[in-house]
This record gives sequence, structure tokens and C-alpha cells, in this order.
Amino acid sequence: MSKKEFTIYESHPDFDYEEMRKEYREFYQDLIFQDSEISDDDILEYVSYTSELDYEDEVDNLTVTLDGKILAIADLGLWNGRVNGYDILSNNLSDILTRHNADRFMLYSDGRDILKTATHHDGTNYIVYREIKNMDNIENLISKIYDNKEITRSTLNYYTKSLLPAVRAVYGM
Repeated sequence: MSKKEFTIYESHPDFDYEEMRKEYREFYQDLIFQDSEISDDDILEYVSYTSELDYEDEVDNLTVTLDGKILAIADLGLWNGRVNGYDILSNNLSDILTRHNADRFMLYSDGRDILKTATHHDGTNYIVYREIKNMDNIENLISKIYDNKEITRSTLNYYTKSLLPAVRAVYGM
């Protein structure tokens, strides 16, 4: 990733067993045990537990009220092929993390927008999240999405704006 790109949250990040074993020992420092007593299942349970805590922390971090509602524009991987779709979310920034999740997902910035990749048993969904500028005319953009019409960057910018400034403000970037 370039300097402008960053990950907000990844549901199943790669991890090093030895590093997690060390963290596990530190987390349970009041207990006396030998490394041979720490099973792979213990480590996986610990990784799951800390991942859940990280998720909850990020939801709290992103609990910010925006001026406009959020539009999710999706390229969905379904069992019978790919289709475009959309969803109008609330004006709470945390919706970008709590909605549209799958077996594995990553919420990130490409330096321009906030995106999510969500992988499930049928395929992968690619989602772009944008803030709606004016609810009065958003139907024009939604119709283009629904009708599978090409949406240029200028059209997207006319109806919506990037969530990147709001996310950067949360993380002090």
C-alpha cells in the first residue's frame, strides 16, 4: 500500500503463532504455565477474542455523526455471477464497519475513498462508501447504479463526497 492507503479493520488478519503465543503469555501473566501447556486452540481462541475487542474498539472510534447519509455502492459476487447494488445507510460513520460484513472482510482506504472487500462462500463483494450530498436528487445516481450504467468519477462526486476526510479526522491523520 502507498502512504495514502491504510487499513481501518481486517476481520481475520494474518498472524504469527509465536508472536501470539508471546502475547498470550503476557495477557495471562498472573497464571503460571509452561509453553507446552498452551495449545494451538488456546492461541486461536485468544486471537478471536482480541480480534473481537479490536472490532468493538473500531466501532466505537467510528461512532461519528455525519451531515448526510452514507451510500454503499457494491459490486456483488453471487453464486450466479456479478451484479451491482446499493444501500443507503444512516449518517453514522460506524455503519461502514458494521454493515455488509461477510466471512472475511477488510475496511480500508485506497487514498481516495473508503472501501470494503467482503469474501463469502459465493464470492467477493467490493463496496465503496460515500456520503450523500443531497437526498433530494440521489435517485438519479441510484437509478444509474440499478440500471448498471457507467458512473464516472465526476458523476459520483456530483451526488456524493468521499468519507476519507471524516475517517482521517477520527484517526488524527
